[in-house]
Amino acid sequence: MKHIYTLFFLLLIQIAHAQNFEGVIEMKQSSADGIVSDVFWYFKKDKLALEIVTKTSEGKMKIKLHPNPRLKNMIMNIFSGTTQQKTELSISSIQSEIDFSGMEINEMGPKQNAELGNVQVLVIKTKKWSAETEVVKDLGINLREYFEFFKNDYAIQSLYKSGKVGFPINTTVKDNQGKVIFKTQVVSLKKIAPSDQIFEH
Repeated sequence: MKHIYTLFFLLLIQIAHAQNFEGVIEMKQSSADGIVSDVFWYFKKDKLALEIVTKTSEGKMKIKLHPNPRLKNMIMNIFSGTTQQKTELSISSIQSEIDFSGMEINEMGPKQNAELGNVQVLVIKTKKWSAETEVVKDLGINLREYFEFFKNDYAIQSLYKSGKVGFPINTTVKDNQGKVIFKTQVVSLKKIAPSDQIFEH
């Protein structure tokens, strides 16, 4: 369970406000210790909800997030079996486990994606790990306003520090020996506005 929460705080992290994009982005996250999660990002006007579904020994666990930039907090609901746990997280309670000071960011590309358009590749290096992330610029998603909510994500940190706008669709993080620590890959993107019920918490 501890590994699931660690993966959650490392990967989670892509939140947008007052976006032009409305729809659902489905992603697959996997870690070196074998944890695989299905991730669903729901965008609608100034609303965003995130679901992370992970298989556990007890069945499935779902984490659902509702960030509130105005109140600087985020509601997290955890569903596991028949139990539900609701927690309110403030920005100040979220700590960075990665030292991003001195982070190096190099650009490669851009390249064209037939479905998503212009994709910028960023190569990121820190003292602990390195990462490569593909960022879509043409979706109309801006992650900068929610930078403080999630402080452990290579892709979002690199976007914030470089001043770039976009949504990270594919990210691979490796240690200094080249071992893959975790990977995030886009599965599908649907430009259909989600139901308002998705954003209830």
